[in-house]
Amino acid sequence: MGEYVVANRYLQANIKLSKGDLNTVQGDLAELPDDVLRFTKDAYGRVLTRPIQMGMKLSLNDIKELSVVSQGDRVSVVITGPSFEVTGDGIAMSAGMIGDAVTVKLLDGQTMSGRVKEQGVVVVKTQ
Repeated sequence: MGEYVVANRYLQANIKLSKGDLNTVQGDLAELPDDVLRFTKDAYGRVLTRPIQMGMKLSLNDIKELSVVSQGDRVSVVITGPSFEVTGDGIAMSAGMIGDAVTVKLLDGQTMSGRVKEQGVVVVKTQ
């Protein structure tokens, strides 16, 4: 027995989930799929991949991350090394979610790869 996440109301596909959309209920977890969400906080800020009826359980396959960097976006680029950190601007050459690797073209034309840290911020680590 344990808690799992269900929809508080009918939820359309492609909406960003927030408080009020979801609730937790008690049930027999052995009867549910392994990917059922157990905590509402794991779904907040993510997007539904399909419509969900009121009271239906949510699983990892029902949600996806939002891209926080889109191709063509102007981004802040933070280049870090063993004893320095430099910040500049660039253009994202690919889209990504937090933690994803993306390519960024700096304003001087140089291309670098880094990881998305947050909305509009890419970190490039050097040796």
